[in-house]
Amino acid sequence: MTANIRCESCMQLNKGDSIMGSSSPWGWAMSSGTPLASGNVSATIQMHDYHGIFTVDLTKAIGGNSSNPFLDTTYSRLNVTPSKQLQVDEAFLIRKRIAHGGMTPIAFLLLFPNFAILIHIFPSRYVAWIHALLQMFTTCLALAGLGVGVFVAKDLQVVGGYHQTIGYVVIGGIVLFQPFLGFMQHRHFRKTGETSLYGLSHRWFGRLFMVIGIVNGGLGFHYAYQNTPDIPPAAPIIYGVVCGVVGLIYLFVIMRSRRKARSKTANTVSRTLSGLSNSIEMGGISREKSRLP
Repeated sequence: MTANIRCESCMQLNKGDSIMGSSSPWGWAMSSGTPLASGNVSATIQMHDYHGIFTVDLTKAIGGNSSNPFLDTTYSRLNVTPSKQLQVDEAFLIRKRIAHGGMTPIAFLLLFPNFAILIHIFPSRYVAWIHALLQMFTTCLALAGLGVGVFVAKDLQVVGGYHQTIGYVVIGGIVLFQPFLGFMQHRHFRKTGETSLYGLSHRWFGRLFMVIGIVNGGLGFHYAYQNTPDIPPAAPIIYGVVCGVVGLIYLFVIMRSRRKARSKTANTVSRTLSGLSNSIEMGGISREKSRLP
């Protein structure tokens, strides 16, 4: 491909970089099929099948003055070798975006919250191990979704975006802190039967990571909808509705568990006080009998 370019007032790009630098960024796109044979500027253009970026050393592509470089046959032509080329298969990119948009919401919106309240729904001596195994599976699913998301971000050249950065921090925190805190709380509970700072940290860090992850999923849907025309506008709305339903279920289970715990504590205290009262009364009766002639 030969590019003849005339530039008179575009010596700097929007970001202030010089267009004549040694690493000028360029983009390309191509589509297979019948060529577009039309001079109509309003003609419909088919979406490309592949796109990519590359950089060119434009310091080696400078020519002389010419009234029309596209027609001047004496204009110097220089062969420039592109570097740092990136090629993206659009069909494969769409599949990766679907995979990322499926795995991470399933992990954060459905599995993490439901497996977290499992302890409150089915309390037993084995539920902690079941909870741990299920949450480890969900963490692996979230990691897989993150990995696919990294490839998508590289294809779209948005590795350092807000959605990506939040995802790195949240999943990194889950992997680094949650298993350790949960294991230490389990050891402490086996010895004392009580909660600890490990347990409180595990609980509240987990809730914090879940909430941030769910919000970040909404940001991801918003970003995808703004930058991809083929995503239906109902997708972010459906995500928000599911978030509301899951949040209500989670709060209902937690509040119900707390009410049961308070009721159980109150009954225990009542039985204890009743037992003490009966003991005192029996002691008083015994003393009265001992005083009788």
